Amino acid sequence: MKNNLIFICLFIFFSETVLAQSNYFPSSGNVGIGTLSPLYQLHLQASEGNRARFQFANKTVDLVSYGAGSDAYSSTQGVFMSGHDGLIMTGPNNHLRIITNNGSYTERIRVLSNGNVGIGTKVPQYLLAVNGVIGAKEVNVTTAGWADFVFDPKYKLMPLSEVEAFIAKNGHLPNIPTEKEVIEGGVNLLEMNI
Repeated sequence: MKNNLIFICLFIFFSETVLAQSNYFPSSGNVGIGTLSPLYQLHLQASEGNRARFQFANKTVDLVSYGAGSDAYSSTQGVFMSGHDGLIMTGPNNHLRIITNNGSYTERIRVLSNGNVGIGTKVPQYLLAVNGVIGAKEVNVTTAGWADFVFDPKYKLMPLSEVEAFIAKNGHLPNIPTEKEVIEGGVNLLEMNI
């Protein structure tokens, strides 16, 4: 009985027979679920608004295709994870890349294996590097100190005559980076504001 069951299972798996509606196992090795013409090793075909599910106990990972509607996820396709935090993970020393297609495939975001994130750059040198204009409603930069010490009576301000002489000699204000320094290394906005 056991051998007959194994034989039946193998026959179903390797035959070119149409099984249970449109599940198909052709001799090419491609497996079709919902299609009689599987183009890939595993080809699942369903109508919009359906999902394919992987279930681990009561936790699920779904490949979804949401139909039109007013929800934030309407008219989208992707991965829906339930029961745990979502996870996208790469192998050791591999980067994560997000690519869009506006007529040609273009990498938009890259997360390096060290955690640096680049938007518009493939080699971010900082925790977040953006090669382009950033629009924000508010930016809050924290610091351990501020320049109120310049109002302390003991603080010695540079006399205006010395400021004028410094500018005449160096072509920039004291304690302000030169144009060349800014072009080569950028400017620290926190330090400049202080």
